[in-house]
Amino acid sequence: MINAHAIKDRKFQAGDKVFLGEGPNQGMSGVFLKLVEDVNWADITERNGGVRRHLVSWLRHGDSPAVAQRSWPKSELRLVGTLTSESRERG
Repeated sequence: MINAHAIKDRKFQAGDKVFLGEGPNQGMSGVFLKLVEDVNWADITERNGGVRRHLVSWLRHGDSPAVAQRSWPKSELRLVGTLTSESRERG
């Protein structure tokens, strides 16, 4: 059961950047639109432009940590570049 006080303490406003901190789509980023009739759920605009409902208890403010950590170490970037070059040479 969802704790109504926890939901009340999370104040989301239209336009807030949010991400799913829990659930099957954990890490998905979007923009908060509004609470719906059942205040346990909210409409979120996802990165692909679609609008879906998600549990408010799963929402977190800000960008997904997965998005924020997408900087690749230089050693891995060199490896990707090498593999790409080899693929082009093989045709």
